Amino acid sequence: MKLSEIAIKATTGQKYKFTTFTIDARCRELPGVYIVTHREEDERGEAVHRFLSIGQTDNLNQWRDAMPDIQCHESLLANCVGVLYEPDYQTRNRIVQEIRESFEMPCG
Repeated sequence: MKLSEIAIKATTGQKYKFTTFTIDARCRELPGVYIVTHREEDERGEAVHRFLSIGQTDNLNQWRDAMPDIQCHESLLANCVGVLYEPDYQTRNRIVQEIRESFEMPCG
């Protein structure tokens, strides 16, 4: 189930827009970047995401197969995945690196 969109700004100044889904949602079979989060609502009812891990894949429908350390994600209550469709492998790797350098990712 689609939840919303989040804009992630890397320390480079570049912004990336991810579409967020519940953790059990099936993604389209397209290449892209995924970010696994713990999503909760603040006192105003707005979604707040804690980033747990980020990666890239040729098929976002299979992002779970590439996910590092499932136990870490479970212990930190992963409940959301954000996806950014991107066909170019080099661009996907650059996005992952920029975001990984900008935010702490406790699960890899």
